[in-house]
Amino acid sequence: MRLIRDGHHLLPAFWLQTPEAIDLRYFETWFQEAARQHLPLSFLSTQWDARLFEPAYAKLPPDQNPCIVGRLGQIRLRLSPVGPKEAWYRAGLEWTSTSVLRKLQEWYPDPPLVVFVSNNEAPRGQRTEDRRAASTPKPGEGFPERYRALIQGMRDGLVNLQWKARARFIGYGIDPAPAYLGRWEGWQQERGYAPGAPSNPDVAFGTGAPPAITPTTGETSRTTRYEPSGRGNELGPLSRARDLRA
Repeated sequence: MRLIRDGHHLLPAFWLQTPEAIDLRYFETWFQEAARQHLPLSFLSTQWDARLFEPAYAKLPPDQNPCIVGRLGQIRLRLSPVGPKEAWYRAGLEWTSTSVLRKLQEWYPDPPLVVFVSNNEAPRGQRTEDRRAASTPKPGEGFPERYRALIQGMRDGLVNLQWKARARFIGYGIDPAPAYLGRWEGWQQERGYAPGAPSNPDVAFGTGAPPAITPTTGETSRTTRYEPSGRGNELGPLSRARDLRA
C-alpha cells in the first residue's frame, strides 16, 4: 500500500487462505486502507480445486466423487474430467461464503474490480483413467465445464451484488489453448486430449497470471512477484492501480 501511495503500478493483493484458516485480523489494517483509497482488489490463493481432495469430497461414493475412480473402484487423488459438477460448485461456494468474506464486503461494498487468483496446480487425471467415462466423449464432459461450475460457485458465494458483477477469476499459468495443440507429430496422444471434447481447463478462466521473470537470473519464478499480473483482455488496461477508481 505504501508503494501504491508512492505512485507504483501495483494491484493490491491479499492472501486468501482456505475457508477453515481465514482470519479477519489479517485484513483489518491494509484492506480498510484499500477501501479508503477506493482501489481495486485481488486475492491470491492456493488451488481452489484442491478442496476436492478433502475427505468431505474424496470419500464420497464413486458416483458422487470428483476424483478419478479407477477400474476397480479405487479413488485416486487426481481431479476427474467426468466426475459430478455439483461437487465443484459446492467447493467454489465454500471459498467465498465465509463470514470473513462477508465482512470484507461490508467494509468495502463498491470496489471497482475484485480479482481472485488460483495457484492452479492441483493434479488432474485423464478421462481414460476413470471408469465412469463413456467410450466416446459426451456433452458436458471435460474440465472446462467443471471449472465453470467451480467459478460459478465462487461468484454465487459473494453476497454483495457489486462484488458479484466485478469479480474476475484467473489462474496461474493459464493459456487459452493446450501447449501441445498441433505442435508436434503425435500431439493427439498428449495427456488430457479427447477428440471432440478438449479438456483443457484454461478455457473456463477469463485470463491468466503468467510466471514472473527474475531479472537477475532470467529464471522463471512466481515467488519474485507479489502482485498478480494478467494475460488477455479480461482485466482491461491497468496502467496503475488508481486508474480503476470509480
